[in-house]
Amino acid sequence: MEPKHNIQRVDHRILSKTHKVIALGFATQGLGYATVMTALPSIKSRFRLSDDQLSLIILGVCITAALGSILADRIAVKLGSRLAIVTGFIFEAIGIAIAAFSPNVMLMIASFLVYGLGLGCLDAALNMQAVMMEQRLGKSVFGGFFACYTAAAFLGALIMSATVSTPLGATTALCIAVVIACITSIV
Repeated sequence: MEPKHNIQRVDHRILSKTHKVIALGFATQGLGYATVMTALPSIKSRFRLSDDQLSLIILGVCITAALGSILADRIAVKLGSRLAIVTGFIFEAIGIAIAAFSPNVMLMIASFLVYGLGLGCLDAALNMQAVMMEQRLGKSVFGGFFACYTAAAFLGALIMSATVSTPLGATTALCIAVVIACITSIV
């Protein structure tokens, strides 16, 4: 009987760690998204974009996010949703980093499309992991994961508010989001 009890304890520890890592993924996604969205006024001003141009860029992000969801599914089926999460974070980090430092509007647009691909890939893959966690635990956990997302989104907006008036402006907050995404991708 004792060995079985130890196995259950180990399994519980693994589930607990996995639960925390998924929550961290949701939080990082929320922080990154809020940081990017709150950077839009600075980006609009920096590149002298019209409202229509900015709307088209956001539409492009939505379209590439849909493609990212498809990419996550393909990766998850062949290699697992964990790799899809890492892929999503990598695309997001690259997109945000390039947006932070892009010297021209075309590179900035391309960076937002890469970000959108990561956004969709990460969103789908995190939800896959959350569904598997619910199945393993036998109870609902999505509310907690989305609470992590929302709390971190609030933090991302606060970081932008605190850094937007500094000499580097929105770039500082975007770089913070990139660093956090990179760290989370290796956890």
